[in-house]
Amino acid sequence: MIIKTRQPSSSLLQLHHLKGRSNLDLSDYELELKGYYGEQLLDRIVSRVNFGNALVIQDLRLLDGKIERQFDTIVIVNQSAYILDAKYYTRDSRYQDGKFYHGYKEIENPDLQISRSETFLRNYIWKHFGVNFTVVGFFVFVNNDVTFKNDGRHPRLLHANELQSSFHELKMHPIMEVDYDIAELLVKAHRSESIHSVELDITEAVFFKGLKCPKCAVVQDVEFSNLIKMPCCHEIYSFNDVMHYALKEYCAIHKVGSVKVGKFTKFITGSDGRNYKIERFIRKNLKRTDKEGTYQI
Repeated sequence: MIIKTRQPSSSLLQLHHLKGRSNLDLSDYELELKGYYGEQLLDRIVSRVNFGNALVIQDLRLLDGKIERQFDTIVIVNQSAYILDAKYYTRDSRYQDGKFYHGYKEIENPDLQISRSETFLRNYIWKHFGVNFTVVGFFVFVNNDVTFKNDGRHPRLLHANELQSSFHELKMHPIMEVDYDIAELLVKAHRSESIHSVELDITEAVFFKGLKCPKCAVVQDVEFSNLIKMPCCHEIYSFNDVMHYALKEYCAIHKVGSVKVGKFTKFITGSDGRNYKIERFIRKNLKRTDKEGTYQI
């Protein structure tokens, strides 16, 4: 049973929507974006797994003193917490002779990260709630577009298709009252924003005009009509669906909850001129605020 779904931070959503929409160099944030995409894949995988009555927390960020830890997914049952950490490798990789490799290059052993997460969560629950919890961590290989060879049978490593069989026995374990209590307290302690979040300066950003494909995330200058066929993937969307996606994109980039007709129109068309189709959409679908020309999302 999922008791908390993933809600990306405003900073992460801003990065996600800026990618492909602006001329900003986001190379320094590639790891954060890759982690976000890996977490989304993990959510899809977890949604297909039958954990019985176990409590599932998707995305948990805790702060203890000056130490912050983010957990992709935690499964709680029978006074135990199982950490699932998504690994989104974009190259063929392998585990061999106790080491991890991208091609022939050795990479950092993810055991170190998962061990630190185990220790943090175990200590956090004891320190703040006075309960001795068993904590076990796994990293889940989520990208099926590349190959990961686990020839050494690393005990913490799971492929996506192994998750159900690996946690089959959880369905038989009871949910205890303390499990509900700890899960609820952890969710209450969740921090939506990281202490390491960086505020991006987008004042000088150049935004590419057009509508972004909801599937491919590619910005394209397409003709406005009731049905829009995206050149990138040939998917057909209604004008309203694409505009709702554009509103979500605009608000995430600018971290706002309302739009001005003129500014939103320029964001899409690149022009200061009026676009009556966009204006009609906004007036029909959004609520007018006290400020002239401004509408609440």
